Amino acid sequence: MLRHVSPFSLLTEHEFNALTPCMKRRAYSDGASIVCAKEHPEGVYFILSGRVVVLIEDQDARAYIVGTLGRNDFFGETCLFRSGPSRISVRAKEACQILYIPRNRLLEQLQHNSRFASYVLESALTRLDEAHLKLEALALMTVHERVARILIDTAEHVKGTWLVRSGTETIAGMVGASREMVSRVLRQMIESGAVRRDKRLLFVTDPGLIAEAAATPNVRNARLDSAPAQALG
Repeated sequence: MLRHVSPFSLLTEHEFNALTPCMKRRAYSDGASIVCAKEHPEGVYFILSGRVVVLIEDQDARAYIVGTLGRNDFFGETCLFRSGPSRISVRAKEACQILYIPRNRLLEQLQHNSRFASYVLESALTRLDEAHLKLEALALMTVHERVARILIDTAEHVKGTWLVRSGTETIAGMVGASREMVSRVLRQMIESGAVRRDKRLLFVTDPGLIAEAAATPNVRNARLDSAPAQALG
């Protein structure tokens, strides 16, 4: 239940009950825009089901995917700490159920509950650090290395195999390259036996090759995502 999920679990019963009436449940279809860059956000979004992608755009209007969020994650929290337009866009990666909470009601909780405020602030800073690391990697890695890193970071352990649900277009957005270039890299990985394709799904078949490419020494502070790294190692 929502009451037992952070950050709501940090609220007292009275605080949670006071917040509940202003919560608004919203449904978004696959690909729907939830937050648009340059618009002024007025609340925080809590994901009940489904997944969303977080994007930033460069001066040429090219979108880079800096993260994927899922159930029990939240976004839009920067509006609690500063005014001004959003610097990111958020789009539904699949059908989503979202709980929207107005900014002014959450600010009341931040002012009276230090644990709640600390959790939200720490989450915002952690996400910002992760975005900066990914953008730094984009500048220092080759496209082949970027794709390998994405495969490592997004691989899910399913029935003894490592499944990558992201398609070519999504991966292209995450690595800042054209779809054609990413398709070429994936074909090379398939030919080398490191990856196989089954319809629209990708499977990492040789974790060693992918991990070696993703952990290139050209990247400062390079590290594999902890969960996949342990299993792929």
